[in-house]
Amino acid sequence: MLIVTYALALWLGLYLLRLGTWDAGAGLVVYALGLALVGLPGWWIATAVVPAVFWLLSIWRLGRRLAHTPRRERWLLVAASIFLTLSLGSLLLPRLPRDVALLAVGTDLLLVGYVVAVLDADNVGEVFLPAALRSLVAAALVAVIFGGQVGFAIIIEGPSPTLRLLLVQVIAVSIALAVFAAPINNRLDRLLLPVRVGQTRATLRAVGEGLPRTADDLDPVAMDDETFAKHTRRALSALNKPDKLAASPLMRLPELESESPLERVTELRALLIERIQRLKPTGSDGYGTGDEWRYYNALYYPYVLGVRPFSRRTTIDQPDDELRTVLAWFQTQVPERTLYNWQTAAAALIARDLRA
Repeated sequence: MLIVTYALALWLGLYLLRLGTWDAGAGLVVYALGLALVGLPGWWIATAVVPAVFWLLSIWRLGRRLAHTPRRERWLLVAASIFLTLSLGSLLLPRLPRDVALLAVGTDLLLVGYVVAVLDADNVGEVFLPAALRSLVAAALVAVIFGGQVGFAIIIEGPSPTLRLLLVQVIAVSIALAVFAAPINNRLDRLLLPVRVGQTRATLRAVGEGLPRTADDLDPVAMDDETFAKHTRRALSALNKPDKLAASPLMRLPELESESPLERVTELRALLIERIQRLKPTGSDGYGTGDEWRYYNALYYPYVLGVRPFSRRTTIDQPDDELRTVLAWFQTQVPERTLYNWQTAAAALIARDLRA
């Protein structure tokens, strides 16, 4: 039973890391690592202490928006948190079998991870379960095909530390390959295929991955202004992320005419960029750094061009005069929080324009 808990925790942890939910994902991966190390000195730190730290980070992050969380998920999170606390405490009880305590901790960590993932998906207008189930089935098939062979060897030869370690490693590699199949394929395409072909395949793959996360019950026409502005802001920040655009509620805007998901993603991106261009000061060509350019610059350079003005990897020493000038303005005149506020205000203007 522990090997099943190990596989489930590792899969969900890696899947959450893939989605960008670092706190809950890292906690589950560390817990899975702890299960693999049970019996070694300090194993309980990986199965209890470190996951608890990441769990607290998840609760703290979600607590800031708990008031806007659906009641069912809110109570699930509270219940899972209580049971996880009790399970962690059970590891200190000498009379409780170790395997029972570990299974209790694993079950609660899986529940917390699931609730965190559902809440994060709901916050960005996506659904979690369909894409997650597909990933789980794919990971399970690969793990059973390859791990089953090691399991068969254990049945024939009898259990040994070497075979146990091999089984854990094979399951880990199998699950990781299934979860990160798309990024691995993208890297192979970059290495082995022409640039244009690789980019096209990556876009097709990204759109295909985003579709199962689409929340069909979210109608952008029926949304209130605040919710529509929030999803517009997220779509703007995902202009160069086809999977995020494909899962956006804005994919159902009436302005998008194509039936093909790939073409609708292209149309949505073009529509949002066209609205960004409207933020340019009237009668202005080229670029500028005055106050009247703040909304245009705040969206165009970070989201359309993908420039990260406050990243350590981004330097003012650019070959392009426009980028050099604008980057210098961002880094010397615009605080990071101010840029965020400008982006939010500019997204609200674009949302209003889309509904006009």
